[in-house]
Amino acid sequence: MYWAIKELNLDPKLAKQERLFHLQELEEFQFMAYENVKLKLKSRWIGPYIINQVTPHGAIELIGNGGQPFLVNDQRVKHYFSRASKEVIETQDLQCKFIWTQ
Repeated sequence: MYWAIKELNLDPKLAKQERLFHLQELEEFQFMAYENVKLKLKSRWIGPYIINQVTPHGAIELIGNGGQPFLVNDQRVKHYFSRASKEVIETQDLQCKFIWTQ
């Protein structure tokens, strides 16, 4: 019975201090993790890339300034549409008149 009381630490003051200590450790761990995330968010991609090939399963082969092709997931590529590449398309309305006969 004595070992159970010793293990459970039924003294409220000591339990409160222990709990505060654990909370402080958790806050410090969370802060360190937050600082590490800031470092990981930096992008290593610099400059424009040219799409060389698109595979049916969603991978895109890009070519950078160095000329070396590499594969990336299509969700990681930001779409860029230059203004010079837009084409003007003429549309004509076709009017069809139907004559119903019975």
